[in-house]
Amino acid sequence: MGISKSESGIASLLAARKDKSSWDDVIKNARTYGIGPEKVSELIYKYWEETFYKGFSIQTFTLAAVYQERLNKLKKGEKPYEAQSWILKHYPALVDIKTLDLMQQKKKAKVGSHTAATIREKLRGKREIIRAKHARIVERNGAKFKEFCKTYYKSSYLQKTIKKFYIR
Repeated sequence: MGISKSESGIASLLAARKDKSSWDDVIKNARTYGIGPEKVSELIYKYWEETFYKGFSIQTFTLAAVYQERLNKLKKGEKPYEAQSWILKHYPALVDIKTLDLMQQKKKAKVGSHTAATIREKLRGKREIIRAKHARIVERNGAKFKEFCKTYYKSSYLQKTIKKFYIR
């Protein structure tokens, strides 16, 4: 019986496709099939999210990396509470938008007032969010998180983005 011509043709096309791995060939194939840079970028980003972040957002990864960096810089005798308070003070938008609003309200509230006490209690809950997000990432995605902290978090592009959009 043997293999039909169409099956052998498909097999040879698949074999030829496996052999092409240079950037020039990838770009040529994208142009041949009419896939633009936006679609290629979207496919790469989707792949990156599925394999690297595994359900977490880059904002959460960045928050956990900032927290990890602050934990490493703590002086002897200081507790993680200090690192969480520092993040709330300097990077409230990394936690969430409500935290940024709370920090702005805290600046306007009179010291010793009921409003200031209420805001302080809400911010105490936000500190727990920071710790919980960090623990969740380290537990579920520890190896990728270490790689992120070691290479991507320290990149100038990411640092510029953090300073531009998240620092208070």
